[in-house]
Amino acid sequence: RNVTGVQTCALPISWQGQSLGDAAVWLPLILYSVVRLERQRTRFSLALAAIAFAMPVLAGHPETAAHVTLSGVLLAAYTWAGSEHRRSFPMWFAGAGFLAMGLAAIQILPTLQWIGQMNDALKFDWPPLPWHQGLSWVSRDMLRSPNSAGLMVPEAASYVGMITLLAASLAPFHKPKKPVFVFSGLALLGLGVVYGVQPLLWIAKHTPRSEEH
Repeated sequence: RNVTGVQTCALPISWQGQSLGDAAVWLPLILYSVVRLERQRTRFSLALAAIAFAMPVLAGHPETAAHVTLSGVLLAAYTWAGSEHRRSFPMWFAGAGFLAMGLAAIQILPTLQWIGQMNDALKFDWPPLPWHQGLSWVSRDMLRSPNSAGLMVPEAASYVGMITLLAASLAPFHKPKKPVFVFSGLALLGLGVVYGVQPLLWIAKHTPRSEEH
């Protein structure tokens, strides 16, 4: 049962023992490193971004690593569009990407070989969640599946804490609007994929995925 609210969401708790949560947990550092790299183009920022993008790959879950990397790239593209350093930022970001691939090469190379041997596993079509499973955002019961609210565990476990949801509702009142737009957009994209909104679901199904949802 997840009782920590803001500190820990339901995903890493419900997927304990699997690499999915170990890869997803690096998303906040990835997003922070992108913003820092745009604001402070230093060696430390470059190294931080490289490490942040490499860690999900090293966690060993290709699907989640691809998704969190895509989130970081989308944030970088949005940041670059409004950056005062439009010429230099892409070069710094690309440099961080090359360093990240070098750091994660020990995992990338065998993973590519492994994916090539999976055959039918990559053809598995996991269906989207029904809309009523969205109640899991406010349900922290993970003792059984289905839980007391009829929600599937761990597939639908997404409780993030009521304080987190309250804070998110206040985000539009924050003066810098760009982060609000970016993270709201990423959240809507994720929800669209999970609950089967087209064409978002189609796009997600054509990105790397494994047997796990």
